[in-house]
Amino acid sequence: MIELQVELSKGPKKVSLLVFDLDGTLIDSYEPLVDSFIYVFQTLGAAVPPRDEIKGFIGYPLQEILAAYLPTEQVPEAVKLFRGRYGQVVLRDTKLLPGARSALEFLAGRTSLAVATNKATETARALLASLGVEDFFTAVVGTSCVPRPKPHPDMVHHLLDLTGCPGEEALLIGDSIIDVHFARESGVDLLCVLTGSSSREQLAAAGASDIIPDVGSLPGICSATCQY
Repeated sequence: MIELQVELSKGPKKVSLLVFDLDGTLIDSYEPLVDSFIYVFQTLGAAVPPRDEIKGFIGYPLQEILAAYLPTEQVPEAVKLFRGRYGQVVLRDTKLLPGARSALEFLAGRTSLAVATNKATETARALLASLGVEDFFTAVVGTSCVPRPKPHPDMVHHLLDLTGCPGEEALLIGDSIIDVHFARESGVDLLCVLTGSSSREQLAAAGASDIIPDVGSLPGICSATCQY
């Protein structure tokens, strides 16, 4: 049996389950996301915020993002508009981040991999399949699998139940402040990457202690040994 260890600031950590965020961690789907939000605001006659401002919200639950800009009574219609538009463009305009595929290839034979995302589970699976990486993952958990989205701990608890992995052997990989809160709520260690919506300074201020440039850098801090 292969045992994977990841070098963290507190020392080497045995990892039996790596749980990845999607947007800004493994994939770049900011353009279809931002364009879909702009489409919603324009359709409803609302003021359109700057693209970078919208990007900063990516990763939060959809309803929360829309509620930050629209009256409460418009949010249900906005959700339908967003999902319709996003469904038209997401597979076409989403790509893997540099180094993600090679990192997944390296890691898949050494530990179990999973996804926890605030996307709908079906959307996440379709994206991973279209990018040719779905088979790397033991489980994909989105908002349709659990009662509450991130940063609530439900997704991690669900994954630990599915895989039988102890919480102390799980490691979250994410890019945003919401991932920092998610890890804290879940009681699971976190490794952050800088390919998403939060800077190193923002992540550190939120409490992240382990930060690497990108997912492609992850194999460089891993070691694997055979256990007999």
